[in-house]
Amino acid sequence: MSRVFATTSDLAKSPWFVTGVDAKDTARWLALASRLVARATMSSHYATDAEGMPTDPVLRAGLRDATCSQAATWAALEVNPAKGAADGGNSVASKSRGAASVQYAVYASTVLERAKAATQLSLDARIILAEAGLTGGSPVVIG
Repeated sequence: MSRVFATTSDLAKSPWFVTGVDAKDTARWLALASRLVARATMSSHYATDAEGMPTDPVLRAGLRDATCSQAATWAALEVNPAKGAADGGNSVASKSRGAASVQYAVYASTVLERAKAATQLSLDARIILAEAGLTGGSPVVIG
């Protein structure tokens, strides 16, 4: 079973403040975000407990915060990560038939960006992982 690095209560706290979202949705976001975080840190080496979670509290907090940041990004952008790259939002640029007309202000580049947002870690999540020493090599624990 996949590790989940954050809880819905973590996501509701500062600095994320993601509230008012169905608990099933936030749980799914956190599970999907945790898998992206795990993939980004798969080459990191650290001591773990029986559940595979880091024993170092700094590393554990980094994984939690990166997961929450990713889920908060999805919430802010209204991206459904369960749809993956298929979450293109409204991609109709302009349609007309007789007196009826439909036009959305979503362009192809926006559709691609939404797909990337649904399937890749956000810049903030990557920065959090780097600051915790979880990317770009093994973390060094002093003390």
